[in-house]
Amino acid sequence: MGADGLRVLRRHDATAKAVLYIPDAVDESGRTLQQHLRCMDLAFRDEMELDAFEVIGELTRLGHGVGVLPTKVAMAFGEALELVRIEGTVEPLFGPHRFFLSYRDDLDLPQSAVDLVVQACQTAVEKLHL
Repeated sequence: MGADGLRVLRRHDATAKAVLYIPDAVDESGRTLQQHLRCMDLAFRDEMELDAFEVIGELTRLGHGVGVLPTKVAMAFGEALELVRIEGTVEPLFGPHRFFLSYRDDLDLPQSAVDLVVQACQTAVEKLHL
């Protein structure tokens, strides 16, 4: 058990597991999560590069590897996920979440539809910070 109350995963034990993460997640200093993993010299059996925290959480819950998640996302899974810290690592400070809207170029979406999606995202984020 670490000083923060989390179970500590030994670096050696991490080599037998896959890591599930968003490699392009950027911290407050502009460094990506992938850069952090490389600098920490962590070795995993496999790397699963994903683009949604909820998918990472679900795959982690199903036992497919160690998920790198924001605390609030991990806490939403309740006791289905065990929070751990990998020995010898530091916790990077990550900035605000970013939302990206992508759609097929051949669709003629009215601006009002785009505005509606953006407003829904803003409302969801505001509810997270209550």
